[in-house]
Amino acid sequence: MTKIPQCREAEFTPRDLRACRAFTLIELLVVIAIIAVLVAIASPILATGKRAGLEAKSVSRLRDLQMANIQYAGEHNQFYVPIWDMNPSNSHAWFDNPEFEKYFVANTGSYWWGNSPENMYSPLVPLKFSQSIGSSYGINADYMNWPPAPRQMLRDVPFPARMLAFEESQDWIVTEYGAHGQYKVPEAYSGSTTAYRYNNMTNIVFFDGHVETLPQSKVAGNTTLWRGQDQ
Repeated sequence: MTKIPQCREAEFTPRDLRACRAFTLIELLVVIAIIAVLVAIASPILATGKRAGLEAKSVSRLRDLQMANIQYAGEHNQFYVPIWDMNPSNSHAWFDNPEFEKYFVANTGSYWWGNSPENMYSPLVPLKFSQSIGSSYGINADYMNWPPAPRQMLRDVPFPARMLAFEESQDWIVTEYGAHGQYKVPEAYSGSTTAYRYNNMTNIVFFDGHVETLPQSKVAGNTTLWRGQDQ
């Protein structure tokens, strides 16, 4: 077996120096093992960081929806965006209503059901599924009256900081009845159903614009949250 010389450059030929500078097989395997351990440790951390980033983006989108809703009301006689606009010439659901969308997206005329703006979709949900129902955020259909009578912003919302405007959902509308439902994984359509995408919790934006993450126990059966009936 060839003995690897000690590295004293003045005493050896270039070939000898190449030999003494090279990794042995054992050293190479040790380095590979260390890298593998570091990757195994880092992967869950990176995955957690990515998930946290997506959750933060979802919170931001919910907040933007209600800010747009407030702006809409400011220019429509204090009426929030209707669940469904009954304009006979061009009716719209709330999420593809160009008068609502203009507050947070450009070129609103290019969107339609199945191709709504990205803001309407939770980043935690497959885009194909979200597009099939128009939005992965639902409007409170228990309180925001169906047409032709949308709720007024100031007169009809008694507890703005305690009442749900929009939330994470498996439909484009949500109801208190649907809050009792079972969240389906992988995502699947479930009418008027709350989506508990965060360890059995959901994100809710209130009428005053703040966002909270609440467990099912504080969403289902909460009449103040859904209908403004003080408990």
